[in-house]
Amino acid sequence: MLRRLLSVALFIAPLVLAGCGSTAPTQGTMRERIGTTTARDAIEQTRQVLLNTYNYRFDREVTTQEDIRFITLWSEHTPLESEQAKGITGCRTRLEVHARPKNRSSGSPSTYTVIFRSEYQVQKQGGAQWVDAEMTEAREEYIEEIVQDLEDAMASGVRTR
Repeated sequence: MLRRLLSVALFIAPLVLAGCGSTAPTQGTMRERIGTTTARDAIEQTRQVLLNTYNYRFDREVTTQEDIRFITLWSEHTPLESEQAKGITGCRTRLEVHARPKNRSSGSPSTYTVIFRSEYQVQKQGGAQWVDAEMTEAREEYIEEIVQDLEDAMASGVRTR
């Protein structure tokens, strides 16, 4: 029995630790916890920030009571100076905002936990293939700016009665 509990604990521990704060689970991705908000604000503020502020277009939208998810199309960017210095001739990002119910009152969710995920790919000199790559500090700052704008928009939209 003790051996079984220990093996379960060893299996679950990395999963729990990986979910804390900002993580980079694989090369070319970044994951951030945006915060808690209402379903309405998760939907409206995601659309406002990603569509209107950053000109991303959505590839997929899911807006059910149990799952709110926005996934953008890949958006190509002019390589920044730091990216060019690494031989990068093209770069692109794809973003995902995912909101799941945090709790339920009267059988329906009232607040949602919002997670942000970004993917980053590059093309190097002499290559036409897109490959996952580690973000430069400047590209991370760009992504962090989007995260901050989403956090601010959702925090300002939370209503209390």
